[in-house]
Amino acid sequence: GMGTGVQPSLWSRLHEAAMPTLLLTGAEDAKFCAIAQAMVNEMPRAQHTIIANAGHTVHLEQPDDFTRVVEQFLQRQKARHR
Repeated sequence: GMGTGVQPSLWSRLHEAAMPTLLLTGAEDAKFCAIAQAMVNEMPRAQHTIIANAGHTVHLEQPDDFTRVVEQFLQRQKARHR
């Protein structure tokens, strides 16, 4: 199955993630803000952005901020690979 707790943990392999990674969390979702920060500490090319006035569904609660942050991240990646 694919449910929570069924898949093996990959925390010990996060340091192997060589690709740029954007982790977005809502400021009102303390649990996932903490998880994302822990992931950033393990992933060499990850960044964590916290969106104000949002909880777990950032893309629905603050769609403009979500889109802006994702677009900026993608533009930075595009500029690095020219």
